[in-house]
Amino acid sequence: MEEYARNDTGYLLDEWINEKSSMYVPESDGFWRTNVFLSLCLLAIGFVIFIAVLAWFIVKVIAAKSTSKTIDAHSTYLLTTVIVQAESFIFVSAFR
Repeated sequence: MEEYARNDTGYLLDEWINEKSSMYVPESDGFWRTNVFLSLCLLAIGFVIFIAVLAWFIVKVIAAKSTSKTIDAHSTYLLTTVIVQAESFIFVSAFR
């Protein structure tokens, strides 16, 4: 561990290197940082697209609800079902 820390940081960590609780994770030329950043970007883009589609659907259902009596009877149930499904999908995928 000492050797990796000195190769990557020089003598910056010498003060803390002998502590029992110290742990050093090598940089690996930024490989992990790059992969985590790209994964977070893809996740954020997917989340924005998901929210946009959900908002579009809700707007369309509300617009259809105000123009038709048949849709009016079923749209509240449909809208509630979609919101519950979307929230459960977000919570299930967040805790995997």
